Amino acid sequence: MAKTMAAQEIYRALEQEFRPWECTEVFSTMGLQFDNTDVVRKVYTATFVSREVLEVMEGRGDTHCLLFTHHPVSQKEDLMHDSPPVAQDIVERLKARNISVFNYHIPLDRVSPWSPGTNLAKALGLTPYEEFYEQNLVRMGLLCHSPYQTLSQLTAAAQKAFGHPVKAYAYGGEALKEGKVAI
Repeated sequence: MAKTMAAQEIYRALEQEFRPWECTEVFSTMGLQFDNTDVVRKVYTATFVSREVLEVMEGRGDTHCLLFTHHPVSQKEDLMHDSPPVAQDIVERLKARNISVFNYHIPLDRVSPWSPGTNLAKALGLTPYEEFYEQNLVRMGLLCHSPYQTLSQLTAAAQKAFGHPVKAYAYGGEALKEGKVAI
């Protein structure tokens, strides 16, 4: 039997963990975006709500879920236009399956055990030693020691971690000074 939790309890826990009141946000929507269930049986994470993500959830027959996203909407097609809103057909499908959507952008980017930077450092075998780069009132960059001496070695580790080819831009050259990497 699957364990369920009260949705409101999860929303409060996310708010306490990520402390959105300590930062500013670049998106107009933050936190609970669509409240479609009272209980949560399963939690999914994604960069943003999309048909592809919803198809995975539907294909598994899941209902009464929480979809925790990094962005409230998909990426902009170009810099001259706003990000498109979540399509109405997706909103209807979320409602029909009792899937709530909750998002944090800047609060998730803040250096923490959950941040993309921290998890990228772990995946690449890097050891963070200092935070840098403040944006929207939070620190979101990490300076790391690495076992790598060259950009090629770091690129190979990234390809292995991501499971697909990556493109490295050698702005600082091939040698990593003292094996240091910034995320």
